[in-house]
Amino acid sequence: MITCFGTITRDILELGGKKEIKLGGAPFFFSKVCKNLNLNYGIVSKIGTIELKENKELFDCRGLQICDETTTLHIKEEEDISCAIISRNTELDITLVPKELLAPDILFLSPLFDEVQPSMFEKKSVLALDLQGFMRDKNKKFLKESWKKKPENLDGLLKHIDILKLNEVESDIIFPGLSVEEKLKRFVEIGPKIVIITLGGKGAAIISENKIFKFTPRKTIITNTVGAGDTFFASFLVTFNKTKDVTESMRFALDYTSDFLEGKK
Repeated sequence: MITCFGTITRDILELGGKKEIKLGGAPFFFSKVCKNLNLNYGIVSKIGTIELKENKELFDCRGLQICDETTTLHIKEEEDISCAIISRNTELDITLVPKELLAPDILFLSPLFDEVQPSMFEKKSVLALDLQGFMRDKNKKFLKESWKKKPENLDGLLKHIDILKLNEVESDIIFPGLSVEEKLKRFVEIGPKIVIITLGGKGAAIISENKIFKFTPRKTIITNTVGAGDTFFASFLVTFNKTKDVTESMRFALDYTSDFLEGKK
């Protein structure tokens, strides 16, 4: 089993001239992947009462913590996609988490901001981290790529991690001027055994056991990429937990994400 820790959000999307309100956040997209694949899973997240009532069938509710309102993001397509935080709920309370959710095969950490720290967990499970939540500047109103920051105490953060995922922009901020291959090797030197760098439409690269593999996705017509990174990492982790094969897991994750972007998932 895999447990995902993070924040479920209410996303107000203004993309392609249309406005929609949908649920988002890593735990939401992770739960969709697991439901679609009929897998046992857990999520630990905050969610508002209205969203829970309307979407209860989507979630394993054991680890949900209920609050007055869900964190709300306004995602707007301008020159590039930007995101304003309208409201933010209180932090997750680790003491309220059911014990069975704290000792799965994989603990998947994907905070919106740094509300979940790897050091909070005993090292009984494989720890997987999406680094994005530690690279956002919570003092900024808009979360644009140019406002990402290098995490404080990166070595201390990553020494706990077994599987790391980040995107190309984030990797450039941490190791500017290096090739993808060089960056993968540098991250492994810090601690993670497996590191994935996603490359947008160019696919993704991974290092495992000192071997580097690059994967190219099939051509996909994309109108909205919101949730693609969360879906990719979730589908990689559930496959890797089953097969322990990084190449099979990467191919499945890229195909699954392409289906997601095409509206088939």
